[in-house]
Amino acid sequence: MPRLAAIVAIILVVIGGVVAALFFYYSQPEPGTAKVAGLREQDRVARFVARFDSLTDARLYPTVWRSGTFLKTSFNDARSEWTLTMSSTDWRRRDDASRRDLLATLFSALKGVRAQAGGDPDQAALIIQDEDGKNLAKVSDEDGIVIDR
Repeated sequence: MPRLAAIVAIILVVIGGVVAALFFYYSQPEPGTAKVAGLREQDRVARFVARFDSLTDARLYPTVWRSGTFLKTSFNDARSEWTLTMSSTDWRRRDDASRRDLLATLFSALKGVRAQAGGDPDQAALIIQDEDGKNLAKVSDEDGIVIDR
């Protein structure tokens, strides 16, 4: 009888091991599954953000500093929307041609950085706000240059 109990215990351990091995095998994502695709997308986004942030320091911020008029700068999480804060006094001093030139220069720099970092440059948007958070202008491929005030 004790021998039968030992054999049953061994059989149960073997069955448990097989079940655990099968569970582990089938819980691993296979290439091409949504889980693997999601991980790859997260990795691609992380690499894009790192390259974009590096290029921002090298290409976008010097462009902003040369203009000498902006108080703050920020990006949304996807790095597709760039918001610059400008003194409303500085904005009013500029004529329409100067405003459009500034917007075109900054927007083309943003598109170039997005493209060089591996993102879609057509998804870029530039927003200029005053110190109170009111939009002064917006530039995108979809709408072109729109000056609100």
